[in-house]
Amino acid sequence: MDSYEDQLKPQNLEQYNFFSREVGRIENSIKELEKDKEVLRKFEAITSEKDKISTKIKELRKSIKDAKANEDLDKEKLETFEEEFKGILFKLDFLKDGFDTSKVDNLDKSIKDKGKKNISVINRIYEQIKIDREDYYPKIDGVNLYNITSSSGLIRIILSYYLALLKTGLIFNNSTNHPYLLVLDEPRQQNLDLDTFNQFLNELYLLKKDYPKQIQIIIASSEEGNIKEEDIRLYLNKVDNKLIKEIIGE
Repeated sequence: MDSYEDQLKPQNLEQYNFFSREVGRIENSIKELEKDKEVLRKFEAITSEKDKISTKIKELRKSIKDAKANEDLDKEKLETFEEEFKGILFKLDFLKDGFDTSKVDNLDKSIKDKGKKNISVINRIYEQIKIDREDYYPKIDGVNLYNITSSSGLIRIILSYYLALLKTGLIFNNSTNHPYLLVLDEPRQQNLDLDTFNQFLNELYLLKKDYPKQIQIIIASSEEGNIKEEDIRLYLNKVDNKLIKEIIGE
């Protein structure tokens, strides 16, 4: 009883009340600190996310800038490719020997009315040949050249397209990934006349002259045309020749 009586003395009660309040205050402080800790955790997460977004924005701005520069360069490449394609197509007498007149007549008659009046119809038509910026097909007045040409005209388009791609790759060699290699199987197919075939070979020799030791073109052909003797590596009609063999020399 004496012990309980001591515990009930006013001084001890005051201490109890004081300690009780302190314990309560500390517990409240701990709860507030836990809340602050959670807020800080969220703030750190938001800050980290902000930094990531900021970095992403910088990357996107750089990408936009690079894309703009690439867009200008790509536009120049396409314009060059288009001019090279049309130039080679002209040299291969596409309109003279490869155009199907009956199919051309079915096109919009405005084709022949466009362009300058002081140049020939053929040149006016050549001027209107465009490389489509969406699908990269050669077209005239929105119509694919493939659909308005003969079989010999088609091979002229294909040969001109491949050579123009190769030459464009060589011109823009620092910003393209063309391997500078062409493998052509019987380019004189579809009854391509010998004069056009030789003109095609002349275009290859011009490339060889302008870009020495930068390209490799392999042609499998039953027709020699004006290919130089030193450029003929293999005659399959010889008994001792094989399609794949070691070439010694050079």
